[in-house]
Order: sequence, then structure tokens, then C-alpha cells
Amino acid sequence: MSRVARSWEGRAPGDWWKKGRIMWLIAEAVTNTLPDLAGLGSAGVMGAMWLWERRNSRSREQQLDEAHQRIMGDRVQLEQVFTVVRQNTEALTRLCTLIENR
Repeated sequence: MSRVARSWEGRAPGDWWKKGRIMWLIAEAVTNTLPDLAGLGSAGVMGAMWLWERRNSRSREQQLDEAHQRIMGDRVQLEQVFTVVRQNTEALTRLCTLIENR
């Protein structure tokens, strides 16, 4: 069995098509975009890169904000769990003391 065939073992029959289709779409996008970028000049390309970076950083910032909110929500829940564990420990301590004093 060839090396290529082994690398695709265990995958669904349509997986090779999906990978090939994605590569085709990327090649098509680059082919269609390259002449447009050349027409912009270096300043235009740098501007497009800056806009792309800003969009991606805004997306990343939103992800970080959502993660922070989730962590803060988990913190409140953990405080509640700690309170319950503390109360249970105190109750068990009192119960053990009562049993020992009988």
C-alpha cells in the first residue's frame, strides 16, 4: 500500500474530495485576487493588510471578552460551591463531636 493511501485510511470516502475542493477554492481566490492587489500598489496592499489585521483583532478581542465573562461567571459559581463545602465540613465536624461525646 502506498504512503498516500495509508494516510487516508480510516477516513470517510468523501474526505479527499473536501480537501481537494478547499484547495481549489483557495487557488481560485488567489488567482482572482492577485491582479486586484497588483493594481492597488504597495500602499494599497499595506492598507488592505491593516484592515484585515484590524478585523481579526476585533474578532479576537470579542472572543477574549466572552471568555472573561465566562470565567467571572464560573468564579461566582465556585464561590457558592466553596461555601457549601465549608458548611458541610462544619456540619460533619459537629456530628463527629456529638458522636464521640456519647
